[in-house]
This record gives sequence, C-alpha cells and structure tokens, in this order.
Amino acid sequence: METLLWFRYNIPRKEDLTWFKTLGGMFGSGPRPHTGRVNGGEKGWFWLVVVFGLASGITGIIMDFPIWGQTRLTMQVAHVVHASVAVLFITASFGHIYLGTFGAEGTFEAMWTGSVDAVWAKQHNDLWYAEKRPEKDEKPEPALS
Repeated sequence: METLLWFRYNIPRKEDLTWFKTLGGMFGSGPRPHTGRVNGGEKGWFWLVVVFGLASGITGIIMDFPIWGQTRLTMQVAHVVHASVAVLFITASFGHIYLGTFGAEGTFEAMWTGSVDAVWAKQHNDLWYAEKRPEKDEKPEPALS
C-alpha cells in the first residue's frame, strides 16, 4: 500500500540525472542539484526496494512450493536469484542507513519527527520548498511536513 502512496513522488524526472551525476552535490564544484520532494537517490532506493522486493517475493514463493511442478533448473535459478538479491539489498541497506543517520545532517531528525524546518527544505529540496511556499517573504517559517 505504501508503494502506491509514494509512487507519484518517485517517477524519474530530468533533474534526477543531474542529481546522479554529482551524487546530490557530494561530487563536483557546482551548486547542489535541484530536487523536488524526493531526490534522485531516494527515488533510486524506492525502485530498488520495489524491484528487489518483487524478485525476492517471487523467488521465495517458487522455493516454498516445490510441489507446483517446477523443474530442478527453475529451483536452482530461484535460489541463485533470491540469494543474490538478498546480498545486494543488504549491502545497499548499509549505505542507505549511513546516509539516513550520519551521512547527511538533519536527515535523521526529519525521519524521526516526520517534518523538516524550512531552511533544511530550502537547502535540500528546493523545488518542493518553492511548491509549498510560493510567496517570497522573509517572515519566520514553520516546519514543513
């Protein structure tokens, strides 16, 4: 169900290519790439979870029910795909956990509270910030969620 709720935010856009070229501004000397509510890395993680989840789910069902008439080759391929996807997913998870806790300042707090302050939103998700706060006043800004 969560996948359907977040699908619309995770459709790849042109600015995501710029995000991937600089890995969100970590490489290169230019300014931080423009991002909407979800940046290119978050979209990549979303699609990795969707694709790897489907792959491990399908191969897991194949392995759980060998009485459905699968051949030995089908079972062997299912085992290899299932194990490979699991190793890749766990490896990617370590990188994701690092970036969500220590790697990007303010990210853990955003996940913990479910909102970010306007300064963080303007710096990290400028297109989303402009969409949420189209007026250009300099008044104190509340947190966005």
